[in-house]
Amino acid sequence: MPNGRRPNFIRLPNPHAHGPGATNHAGLTGGNRNTKKSDCIASLSASLTSTSRWRAGLDANWPDHRNARAAKLLDKLAGEASNLSEEQWESLAPHFGSERWGEALREVSRLLGFAVRKMSFDYFVRRLVGQLSAPVASGL
Repeated sequence: MPNGRRPNFIRLPNPHAHGPGATNHAGLTGGNRNTKKSDCIASLSASLTSTSRWRAGLDANWPDHRNARAAKLLDKLAGEASNLSEEQWESLAPHFGSERWGEALREVSRLLGFAVRKMSFDYFVRRLVGQLSAPVASGL
């Protein structure tokens, strides 16, 4: 270093990490249907909030208007997760807690506001259901 000091780096949590300490977006608990819906809402909100923070951190280190825009949209949608309708819940319920849930949630969250500029919470849910319903690509 020119001045003999080490640069200060801020380690941001990676919402897309795997392994020890990685976030489990499945939110699995026992209980009744309302508990599972509440767990789903918490999972959606946590993923959107986590991805928002990740995008804001990227923007702080490597300014890009798309990251700033995405972070704002993700925060907005995280706040809307508590308004998950019964119809939206019905479409998510068969997939909630599946082994594909966490990865699909991360993939769709990463697209919000960045690859796809404007999204409503309803569009996010539809896109997530589409991702979860798509056939799994084989490694062949």
